[in-house]
Parts: sequence; structure tokens; C-alpha cells
Amino acid sequence: MNEAAKGGNPPQPMPENGTQASKFAAVWGALPTLAILVALGGVAFWGHHTGWTLPSFDELTADGSETTADWCEAHKVPESLCVECNLDEYPRPAYYGWDEDYGVFNNPERHPDLAQVNGTPQLPKYDTLAALRVMDRQENDPKCPLHLPRLQFASLEAAEKMGVEFEVVSERPMEDHVVANAEVVYEPTAVARVSSPVGGRVWQVRTQLGNAVAAGDVLALIDSPGIADAKGNYIEAVIAMQTKEEEYQTLLQVSETVSVGRMTLVEAKSARDGAKSRLTRTIQLLANLGLNVPTSVSELDPDTLNEEMRFLGIPESLRVDIAESTSTSSLFPLTAPQAGIVTELNLATGEVVDTRDVLGVVANREKMMVSMSVTAEHSKYVREGLTVRFVSDVGEITVDGVVKWISNSVDDISRQLEVRATITAIPANLRANTFGTAYIILRQEPNAVVVPRSAVQWEGDCNVVFVRDKNFRKPDYPKVIHVRKVRPGASDGEFVELLAGVLPGEVVVSAGAGILRGQMLANKLGAG
Repeated sequence: MNEAAKGGNPPQPMPENGTQASKFAAVWGALPTLAILVALGGVAFWGHHTGWTLPSFDELTADGSETTADWCEAHKVPESLCVECNLDEYPRPAYYGWDEDYGVFNNPERHPDLAQVNGTPQLPKYDTLAALRVMDRQENDPKCPLHLPRLQFASLEAAEKMGVEFEVVSERPMEDHVVANAEVVYEPTAVARVSSPVGGRVWQVRTQLGNAVAAGDVLALIDSPGIADAKGNYIEAVIAMQTKEEEYQTLLQVSETVSVGRMTLVEAKSARDGAKSRLTRTIQLLANLGLNVPTSVSELDPDTLNEEMRFLGIPESLRVDIAESTSTSSLFPLTAPQAGIVTELNLATGEVVDTRDVLGVVANREKMMVSMSVTAEHSKYVREGLTVRFVSDVGEITVDGVVKWISNSVDDISRQLEVRATITAIPANLRANTFGTAYIILRQEPNAVVVPRSAVQWEGDCNVVFVRDKNFRKPDYPKVIHVRKVRPGASDGEFVELLAGVLPGEVVVSAGAGILRGQMLANKLGAG
């Protein structure tokens, strides 16, 4: 809705002279664009008939000080410094051919005379060939000719004009690793699900969710008729055994002075042994329920025995409170099977529970693991004993571990391999079911030979870097760049390890390496 409609007034028609003015303004505004197009068309027409063209890349990057007398038109550099026109004065480096082990041409590690450094070349401080074989690496095509040309700038100013910057080949810690999605989980043996061996009603809950408990701590008291029956059977068995034992002992004493029939003694002994057997069964039944009866209890008198059995399995610290609250002897202590944290609690006072119910879970947080999903292509690198670094998605928690278990089968759906690692030291803020990223470390090198990531250029069948000639900075000396095939190793996003092709101390092109690659492929920069 327009403003006129909002105010209730009908829209007014546009004056005729206003329409004519707007048309005139539109035509007038288009005149500059039309003029530019006409001018460009004229330049193009003139250039077509006179042979004039736009300046080339080489002409743009020349320093502008060249003279006709000392200028190589073919290579766009001063003729007196042109390395391709003066091979006697500026010979090519020695050619050693293809290194089958390292997969590069003219390997400076085996031929240090190729190193573009002033002074004694420094070799890598580690076995780069062994590092190459740690995992599959991108390979160079032996037929790729990109290492052959020398590139040359007309001057230092020309290089700066192109935006070329240099970095020294340095050393820094790097690692090869396999990256996997991961989750913190409990070890299978660290999670205990608590169930009651008897059915009944929850009389009292003694813990809360998240509490730390020790093995044997009472989680709840269950009022169970089955417990009352088991205790009653035990008391009856004790009394029966005591009675039969007393009868048998009395007959033995009497038989020393009075004639007692042999069958009478045998029957008394048999009755005593039968009572012992029944007592043993009741003790075993209580033990199966988690209630261990002390041996001395069977020697107590009936009144003391009843009182002792009333609190069987219940800690002394709870007996006073229970005695003041109830006189029942059917309370069963539901205890923690191990030390840990109560991670699940399904109990409420008065609730009826069954032996099939999971009433709680106690997890030992000292037994956490990192569960990782490793892709099929990386599974061949994983083995027990490898170090693992886990980084959580949130909270910035980092923990180390060791691979302890590798699944024998690949997941049917994800087609990934499950790998588990124990955690070396568990921080207090680490929680189970935390998601993150795991790095399974295959190799760690404190003195890896590295260059900035931008220095390495992939042509399609080989990786190359551009190495600055050791005399590049000298006045009146050709500004030469050597092309080297390299074998990339580990990477951290900012730097790339080079396992072959360069030596520490050499200088490579970092910024502008992509431009050099493009010009080299187009055969427009330097000489071939």
C-alpha cells in the first residue's frame, strides 16, 4: 500500500513535463557508457590494423629499465644476465635423474651439491625415507617435466611487482595421524547395572543421582517378604542343628557309662548331620542374595540370633535409625556392586520393584575409553599400542590415550571400524558420551623439514616448490628460481612437511608460488 492510499487521498497523475524530463535524464546518463564503448571499439579497430596488442605478463613484470642493447627479448631479462643465453657462464645444475626410493628428480638429500645454500648444506635430522613409508603419500609422475626449467626474473623489483615472497625451509614438530570421529565411553566392565535379587517394596532410598559411592554402600532398603522367609528358614535351621547336635553329644556322653544301642547313636548322628545340611542350604541361599552370614552367628542363643538376623547385611551406621522406625526383619540392603558414580537411579520410596528391573547404574569413571570410528581406507594403519589424542567438540578438553582394542568386523551400516583406546589420565571435567575428534598418531617428528602450505604447488601429476638461487640477492647476478619436485608428508594446516626435494636452510617462494606455476605452465615466464 502506497502513502496516498494510507492517507485516504487518491494518487495524483504524473505531470506530462515530468515524464519528458525523466526520459531526457535517462538518455543523458547513458551517454558516458556509450562514449566509452565507442572509444574502446576505436582502439580495437586501430590495434587490429596497426598490430598493437595489450602488454604481456612478462612486459608488465619487467623493471622498465631495459635497453635495446642489453635485453633478451625471448626471455624478457637483461641479455647479459640471461641464464639460457649464457649457459657457459650460468650452467644448469648437475642432473642426477630420478630417485626411485624418494620419487623425485635430483634429490638434494642424496646430492647435497644441489642445495641452494651458502655454506655446508644441512641434511634432515631424521630418516625421511622411513617417514615416507609410514602411510600412503601422494606420488610424482616420473614423466612430469616441470622440474626442468629455470625461471628468471628481470630484477628484484620485477619479483616484488609480482607479489613474490620467500620463506626459509625450516624445522618444526610435525606428526602423521589418522583422524576419526570419537566419543568418550565407559569400559564395558566399568558399568554395573543394579537389580534387586528379591522382589518387594522400596522402604528407603539412601543415595541420589550423581553421587559418588564406594563398593558396598547401601543405595536403598527393600522390604521383601522373600528376605523374611530366608532369614526365618536360617533361624529354624540353626535351632534345629543346635538341638540335634546337643542330642547327639548327650548320647555320646551317656554311652560311656550306660549301654546305648548302636542304632540309637547312628540315628542321632544322622539327624545331626541332616540338620547341618539344611543349615548349609539356608546359608547358601542368603549368600546368593548377597547376605553373608558370619560363622559365629550359628552359636548364638535364639533371642540374640533373631536380633542379629534382623539387621543382616545392614551397616552399623544405619541400624539405629532402622530400629527406631520399624521392627521388621524383612529389609534387604541394595548395595553398590563397585565404586563409582550413580549415573542412573530408578527408585522411589514405596515403589514396588521386581528382580527384572534395573534400579540403578554405577559407573567407574576411572575406567573411561575413547571409542573411535575409523574409515576403511585408514584402518590399515591402526594397531594396538598407538598413541591417541582426543579433543572434545566443546569445552576444549584434550586427553591422551593408547589403542587397546580393534574390532574384528566393520560396521554393517557405516562401513567403519571401531577402535577403542584407554585414557591415560582422566580429568575431572571429562564426561562420558562427550563427542570429539581423535587423532591416532602414527609418527611424531620434532625436527620435520617444513615449508608454508602455499609454497607447495600440485600440477596434476607432481608436487613442486620454487627454490630461490643462492646468489639471488647478489647485485648483478641473475635472479633465478629452481623448480624442484617434492614429496609432501605431514601437514598441520599452516605448514607442510617435505620428505624429499629440499633441505633445511634453502629458501622457497611462498606468496606468489601459484602465479609462478601458472606462468611456467603457460611457458611465459623465464626460459624453458
